[in-house]
Amino acid sequence: CADPLLGCGPDCVDPQADQAHCGGCDHDCLGAACNAGLCANEVVAAGQDEPFGVTLGATDVYWSCGGTSNRIRSIPKGGGSVVEEATAQVRPRQLVLAGSDLLWSNFGLTNDAAVMIKALPAGSPTALVPNQNTGVWGISVEGDFVYFSNQNDDTISRKSITQGQPAQVVAA
Repeated sequence: CADPLLGCGPDCVDPQADQAHCGGCDHDCLGAACNAGLCANEVVAAGQDEPFGVTLGATDVYWSCGGTSNRIRSIPKGGGSVVEEATAQVRPRQLVLAGSDLLWSNFGLTNDAAVMIKALPAGSPTALVPNQNTGVWGISVEGDFVYFSNQNDDTISRKSITQGQPAQVVAA
């Protein structure tokens, strides 16, 4: 390929403008413009009520909304219609995907903080770890366990996603 073009497979492309090879081979802007080798920022959901946590699935973006709406939402990565995944939450914060389950922390108000779980795409949200002191914040998953922090109790706890045992404090 003649300069400034770049060989990507059998094609010669302009990495400064090619949406499928923006800045280098196979770097796809997913529909956004490629300018000077950088994908343009693209808003996929506007007008959200204090968006907080965000996580990515294979095809969708999931986020929590605080403010007055207190809900979990999703939208296809390429844009489209917003889906209400869960409503009437209590100050939802961080989210994580574990296989086909979406988990999130509800910070809570007064002993109503929780780690929530919803089977995707159409399950109902339930409290995996209910009735926690206010302050459930960080959340992460490894194997069958969800780990979560409680900033008001100054603890890190874990709970099996599939087994019925109560949550265990692993650091205090």
